[in-house]
Amino acid sequence: MEKEAIGHEGKKAKSGAAQARRKANSADASIRGLWVASLVVFLIGLALSAELVRLHFEATSNPAYHSYCTVNDTVSCDAVTRSKYSVVFGVPLAIWGVFGYTLMALIALHGLRRRSRAQAALLVTLNGFVLVVTVLLAAISHFRIHAWCLLCIGTYGVNVTAAIVSLRLLTKEGARESYAALLEQFEKDLGRTVGIAGLAGGAALAIILLFPPTHASAVLVAPQPDDSTAAPEVSGAPPESSVQPIPPLPPGAHIEEGVTSDGLPWIGAEKPVVTVTEFFDYECSHCQQAFRGLHELLGLNPDRLRLVVRHFPLDQACNHSISRQVYEHSCSYAKLANCAREQHRFWDAHEYLFDHGGRTLEPADFASDLKLNAKALRACLSRVDQALNRDIEAGIQLELHGTPVFVVDGKAYMQHLPRVVVEQLRRPVGGF
Repeated sequence: MEKEAIGHEGKKAKSGAAQARRKANSADASIRGLWVASLVVFLIGLALSAELVRLHFEATSNPAYHSYCTVNDTVSCDAVTRSKYSVVFGVPLAIWGVFGYTLMALIALHGLRRRSRAQAALLVTLNGFVLVVTVLLAAISHFRIHAWCLLCIGTYGVNVTAAIVSLRLLTKEGARESYAALLEQFEKDLGRTVGIAGLAGGAALAIILLFPPTHASAVLVAPQPDDSTAAPEVSGAPPESSVQPIPPLPPGAHIEEGVTSDGLPWIGAEKPVVTVTEFFDYECSHCQQAFRGLHELLGLNPDRLRLVVRHFPLDQACNHSISRQVYEHSCSYAKLANCAREQHRFWDAHEYLFDHGGRTLEPADFASDLKLNAKALRACLSRVDQALNRDIEAGIQLELHGTPVFVVDGKAYMQHLPRVVVEQLRRPVGGF
């Protein structure tokens, strides 16, 4: 009887040990699966970021480019990639995405091979930071750009999924044990930890220092024949630019502002080598890109170049020459700008309206943000805008059908400046 009892206890012990092994193996497989899932998610994010890099350079090098993920003004990868928020520290945000996903994929690969609790804690920490950045970028898209990029939304989904997976992984490994292991790893192998962190930081710094500066002005200039006389249709894709950067002026030059004899606002040189008149629409993403490019040219050539601006809203509320309604707020934006001009704040309004395009702007908010006299603004808006009507009529005389259009020496050029402009800007100040 005693031997039978001992045998029975032995079988129970073996069975318990087998169950424990199976449970451990199951937990082990579950943890391994989470590491694999993390790696796969980061690789998906890497692929999306790589495609965003391609779209960024396509959209910023050709104003006529229309990506497959641009549906309308609200769902528009082009609007997002062309916005000033798409570049951080002089480097496209998409390239930072490639860098970040590559880094986290390497951490996930290391965690998969070594099954390190410390890596689980590190991954959760990094994913927490990425989630904060994700919320910030989504807020910028909604409140500042007023457009959404489908591929960017895909990366947001990747980031949320990665955070959920890494949190489950931390739970499986034990949060307290994992962070204790991470702290122990830092203390035990401080030199290696500092070296790895320095390597990652050095790579990020190298990207900033070595990445070639993007010249928004480069896309403005196309190798068109100088005798082109009319603006092509909006749908026509202009040729690619091959123009070299324009050398800057010596320090001390400054940009002037004024009004032409016809009452048109200008910025740039008092005695220009070349004058460019731009017809634009505040809701037009190509015009927004041209705005950045022209101001870059002005910064390089404040004593050579003068920019004169004229409204040509693609909005039938004030422009009956266009065959279809393109934008909903362009006429009201133009009136706001002209009324701000009465209070000597046109150029501030010009920049403000480009940054806030795509939504209804209340005059009270506009006046408050620009520190305008609200009563005078309301009175101005209630009157017929003769300056806007003159701009539209001038555009009709040039047979304009879209924006932006640049007029140089009486000739109109759609989306691109003629090469003759650059050649003139290359000459010494005061020389021809």
